[in-house]
Amino acid sequence: MEVTIELVTAIGQRMKTTTVFIGSNDQLNQLYFSLPEVTKKDLEEFFLQQVWVVVTATCGQGEGVMVRFKSRISHVLTQPLGLFVLPMPQQAQVCSLRDEVRYNFEALGYIKVADRQVEVRVQDLSANGCRISYGGIAPVLAIDENISLMVSHAFTKVQYKLSGLIKNQQRVRGQQQYGIQLDSEGAAQAKQLLAQLTFKGTKLSFIRRAQSEAESG
Repeated sequence: MEVTIELVTAIGQRMKTTTVFIGSNDQLNQLYFSLPEVTKKDLEEFFLQQVWVVVTATCGQGEGVMVRFKSRISHVLTQPLGLFVLPMPQQAQVCSLRDEVRYNFEALGYIKVADRQVEVRVQDLSANGCRISYGGIAPVLAIDENISLMVSHAFTKVQYKLSGLIKNQQRVRGQQQYGIQLDSEGAAQAKQLLAQLTFKGTKLSFIRRAQSEAESG
C-alpha cells in the first residue's frame, strides 16, 4: 500500500515523498516501510534513527478513511532490501473521507487522457463518487483534474457519463487508483446507473433486462 511520508530532522529540515507500507509485527510493535527512491544525499540526511516521520495513508473503500500518525525511525536497512522501521504509534488521527458508503462494483470503463482513450476498472460506486484503477503505463492524473468516465451497461449497452474531479490517488500493487468526486451531472448519471444494479453477494452487479422487467412488473 502506498503512503505519504514527511520526515523532519533535528535541525528542522523537511522532506515529503511517497513509499510503500510493507507490513507489521504485532509482537515487536513495529511497522515496516520500503526505502523510497531518493538521492543518496537525502537518504543519508533524512533516513536516520530518531528522525520523526509523519505517515499519511488513505483507504478509499467503504466510507473511506485517512489515517495519520507520527513516529521516530528505529532502524534503517539497505541490504538485502531497503527498508526502514517505525515503532507503532500510541495514537493516530482517523478522518472520514466522505459521508456515504461506496459499494463494491466491478466494471470496465473508459477515460480520455492526453487525447487517447484509456481503459480503466471501476472498483466501487456511490451516488456521489467512485474509485477507478488502471495499470501504471497510463499517464498519471492530477488531484482536482476534471475527468469523465464512460461506463456501459453490461447487457443493454446504455452508456453513463460519470464526470467529476480527481480527489485522491494512490498506487496499490502496481496499479494507479483514483477516487473521483462526481459533479452534479455525474451524480445524476450515477443515480441512473445505480438504478440498473442489484446486489449479488457483497457487490453490485448489472441487472439483466429480463430480471429488470420482472422486478418492475
